[in-house]
Amino acid sequence: MIMKTLQKPDELSVYQALHERQPFSSEEKLAFQNLQQGYLGESRLATLLSESVMESFLIVHDLRLQIGTTTFQIDALIFTGATIYLLEVKHYTGDYKYDNKIWYKIPDHEISNPMLQLQRSESLLRRWLHAHHVTTSLEARILFTHDQFFLYQAPVSKHFVFSTQLLRFIRSINQQAPAEMKEQRIAQQLIDADLGAYPHPSLPAYSYDRLRKGIRCRSCARLTVVSTGRKLTCSRCGAVESMEEGLLRHIGELRLLFPGEKLTSQLVYGWSEGIYSMKSIKRLLEKHFTPVGKHKWTYYID
Repeated sequence: MIMKTLQKPDELSVYQALHERQPFSSEEKLAFQNLQQGYLGESRLATLLSESVMESFLIVHDLRLQIGTTTFQIDALIFTGATIYLLEVKHYTGDYKYDNKIWYKIPDHEISNPMLQLQRSESLLRRWLHAHHVTTSLEARILFTHDQFFLYQAPVSKHFVFSTQLLRFIRSINQQAPAEMKEQRIAQQLIDADLGAYPHPSLPAYSYDRLRKGIRCRSCARLTVVSTGRKLTCSRCGAVESMEEGLLRHIGELRLLFPGEKLTSQLVYGWSEGIYSMKSIKRLLEKHFTPVGKHKWTYYID
């Protein structure tokens, strides 16, 4: 049973909304890539767990907890009747090597040691559980979710679960005693303690005037959508969607980037670069939102 689902990080959503609307620095490109890879790995794991783990076990995704003055992130937890499994997800792709406890992306680019990350999370979670009088056994694993990842000179370790071992790992979970009310209470306690997203994510600077306007394709994410009657068509990949669906998605992106701006028909018209008529925009805003004010001072709220 999934007790807490995986949610896309707000930081990633903002990067995706800014993509193609302004150039990114090399550091921002790397941050965007890391966010995408991390979320893709966690999404694949979430799908696998929902499809393969029996309903008698509990699954909790994406927690940020605090012990003392230290905060730490947990990708996923699985609760059986006897053990809590702490899962750290790595969606590495390509060839890596392990040499004298140091990890390299071949040929010689040193990366952070994921075992040290796992040990830190395991230690902090163990302390959190102890502080809340939870004595359930804790096991930690790193799950490598990309099938194009290979680690040369990999040490033999129960902490590593490679992509070819994921189903076998889940089968071993399914053979254990089911979670019961005690485990549900612990899981709920952890969910209640979740701090949520980081309050000050590192984001690119941006402003409305400097961003490229236009409708983003729902399929290829390019700003190459044109109006074709009551449909929107991507001139790059050919994807088609209704004008209403496209506009609502477009408004969602606008509100994500500028949550303090009043939602007006003029703002939406400018953001779409005139693909929609003002009449169509006003009609759809009135259908899905509540108008406040009259005439040219009208804006819309949920």
